[in-house]
Amino acid sequence: MMIDSVASSIESGVNAMTPDELDRFVVTHTSEISKATPALFIYVPRRERHFGSGVLLQVEDTRFLLTAAHVADDCFDRYKRIFFGTPTFDDLLPLAWVRYCGSKIQSDPNRDDDPVDMAVLELTRDVAEKLSTFMRFLTLDDLQLDPDKLKDGVFLVEGYPDFRAETDEMDETIVAQNMPYITGLYDIEQFPAPNFRPPEHIALEVVPPYESGGFSCGLDLDKCKGISGGGIWRMLDVGQPIQSLNWRQVKLVAIVTDRSDPDSIGPLQYLRGTKIKHAIRMIYHGWPHLRPRIVSAIPARFVADDNNNK
Repeated sequence: MMIDSVASSIESGVNAMTPDELDRFVVTHTSEISKATPALFIYVPRRERHFGSGVLLQVEDTRFLLTAAHVADDCFDRYKRIFFGTPTFDDLLPLAWVRYCGSKIQSDPNRDDDPVDMAVLELTRDVAEKLSTFMRFLTLDDLQLDPDKLKDGVFLVEGYPDFRAETDEMDETIVAQNMPYITGLYDIEQFPAPNFRPPEHIALEVVPPYESGGFSCGLDLDKCKGISGGGIWRMLDVGQPIQSLNWRQVKLVAIVTDRSDPDSIGPLQYLRGTKIKHAIRMIYHGWPHLRPRIVSAIPARFVADDNNNK
């Protein structure tokens, strides 16, 4: 699907708004999605920084953090400590988990050759309860796994890129701000991507930065480190005006795992996500007591490992 069809869908509502009105509209209608998208911070001796994003999911009474495996890898470094972002500067909420399941490291320790790059961490009850006081855990009903629904639409990316994080060394605080980015599917047939596999991935169009009417548009992928582990969401059907957006109908479809290299690709760039079916497979196999709930909520064909699920 070409970006023009998505642009027309969005522009039908955007043209009636000033940039400030559009920004307020998007933030208001994505706030509940942001509540399911935690920022992750890393601490090593004498240095701390924001380093990644995640998505919260609950299946029955078990609560999970979904993120990219290359983000979760840092959790196993004994010299590093990982924390969730919290509303106040006085709180430190460590990422503590009961069980981990993730894609296997291939030959490349940086996971450049890992096509799945997905991780699921079952959070401890204490951490999950504290998170639930200011965050929201998705349920299986908030997911979209139907491959037919991933062939078109208007999509939202939610995560915490480094360029929106600010560090105050004097107060020893870091503030990370999420970035809602609305776009459409990348035209993978016309512009092939080297690390894209249709059964596993979804790729979204990214417009490089430009100015329009004094308003900054587009996204600089060189500054998007930290967005990995955030969510890709299907917002609207093509042709629907943005004013019809209802956050209750927005569905999580993928976890951000990679981005194109702006230096090696033309004016069309992309963010890649691993389809959420991979996280469901991991939970199905790693947490057998949750299988009945998954089977009752999700048709098996949506998570089948076959070439028809594109």
